[in-house]
Amino acid sequence: MGRNTKVTQEDVDRIANALTAANKEPTLSAIKDQLGSGSFSTIGPMLKIWKDAKKEKVDVPPIPGVLEDIALNAAASCWEEAFKETSKQIQAMKDLHAAEKVEEKKEMEKILLAMDELEGKLYRKTESEGHYKLKHLQAEQSEAKAQGRIVELEKIIKKLEQKPKPTKRTKPVKTEGSEKSIVPEQHPDNPPTPVIKPKTSAKPKTKTKKKPAQKDIFLDNHIKQLTDKMPSPQAFIQLWQKNAHIDKNGELTISGKEATDDEKKNLIKWLEEELAAETA
Repeated sequence: MGRNTKVTQEDVDRIANALTAANKEPTLSAIKDQLGSGSFSTIGPMLKIWKDAKKEKVDVPPIPGVLEDIALNAAASCWEEAFKETSKQIQAMKDLHAAEKVEEKKEMEKILLAMDELEGKLYRKTESEGHYKLKHLQAEQSEAKAQGRIVELEKIIKKLEQKPKPTKRTKPVKTEGSEKSIVPEQHPDNPPTPVIKPKTSAKPKTKTKKKPAQKDIFLDNHIKQLTDKMPSPQAFIQLWQKNAHIDKNGELTISGKEATDDEKKNLIKWLEEELAAETA
């Protein structure tokens, strides 16, 4: 080690401790020899610091066995008390939790009971509304039926009003010379003179066969289109009229007889109103 090597406190402490461990006195000369450098003026203060530090250290003797037993017993007693207290707290928490579960169960039972009551009220209300709706539907059907009958009567009245009134015509009277049209004179005091009709050879009347009324296929198709939109057409048709029946082709019969065009039109009008009400 060269002369310019710097001596540190750590170096002095290390060599002094080594000499002490070897039961040798840590003197300035011995430390300087170990270091191989440094001066007494540098090593001296560092050695003094090491010696002062050694004086401050006090060797503490081991704990006596009696004190160790006392300490162990005290620690065990403290642990036992702490365990008991903790167990009490845990049991109290369990009891509280169990009580809370009982209260929660009671609350849940109350909620379920209230739900059952609400469901019962809702069912009764729905049933009542369905009955009212059925009555209302039946009333509307009766009103529509009456309205249809009114329309039919109005048509008959119009036809009767449009029918021309009969006019008086002259009746021919056969004479030896020729046939003349003579209008008998009527007087308030005299009865009307009878008119003599000439005898003519009666022609045999030929019966003309009435052509069967043509079916309005458009009405049947229209009814079929409307009933195809319904889940149960027959049940729905019977709401309109109990003795009404409809087949898969849309042909309507009432009491076993084929429905008239007016009845079909009334049914179409009613079906359109009901479908419009359902989709509204």
